[in-house]
Amino acid sequence: MIRVLIIALGLLLTLPALAETAAASAPATVADQPAGRDFMLTFDDGPLPGRTDRVLAALAKLHAPDGSPLKAAFFMVGDAPDSFFTGRRYYAPYEIWIHKGSAHAYPELVAKVRAAGHFVGNHTAHHAWFRWPWLSSEDDVIGELQGWEREANPPANQPKLFRPPYLIETQAVKAAARKLAYQIVDGYTVGDASPIGTLYSVKQNALHYLQTAPDTGRPAVLIFHDIMPITHEHLGEIVDFLQQHGMRPVSFDPSLLADPALDDQPAAEPRQHYLSTPG
Repeated sequence: MIRVLIIALGLLLTLPALAETAAASAPATVADQPAGRDFMLTFDDGPLPGRTDRVLAALAKLHAPDGSPLKAAFFMVGDAPDSFFTGRRYYAPYEIWIHKGSAHAYPELVAKVRAAGHFVGNHTAHHAWFRWPWLSSEDDVIGELQGWEREANPPANQPKLFRPPYLIETQAVKAAARKLAYQIVDGYTVGDASPIGTLYSVKQNALHYLQTAPDTGRPAVLIFHDIMPITHEHLGEIVDFLQQHGMRPVSFDPSLLADPALDDQPAAEPRQHYLSTPG
């Protein structure tokens, strides 16, 4: 009798573990899988020769779900500082390792992006960190936006798109965008500009965001940097990886996006890890 009781007690103790093992080994159902998401591609901090053009070549091989060529948005710097000391006036205090692009220096690349049917957006004249006291007022932001316009010569018939460097959206930034009729385009930085970023981490960062970010009914916006090797060398591979996990690249369309400049509430910051992912 005692032996029977011991056997019965052992079975009771092991049944939960057996059930858990069976559940873990059972194939996932469709309901268990994260839903696929539409996503748009955007690129910051160009243009630079040998980099922006490689991203254009990769995009030319990608297609939207309807088979049409995939279109993206490039948020370009107007006239990036060309020396370390000049950069200290405009760049974030921690950002000392990046050589950014310049519409002023490479107007042929700006024209090439537009000719391919992609959008060109305002990323300020000097990639300004709007937390510096001398760059923080509404007039300072307006000066950076208008300085970019003088360098990039945007066509009058294109949407006015603006991505603040480092995704800083103070009330002054929002007010300046409203005054000049710019639409602010937010997004998720995938980590390609991090000094410790890898191709693997970029893939996983993008996938994690697409699987876990709240579904607003709009396509998600991924932020890459066309000046960074991970992106200009592996963009096609990254997009293919996301597609293998059920994500769908769609052409950039600003009409499908919310505009934070129209929201009077302060932006929820940080929208990125500033120390690891420059904007």
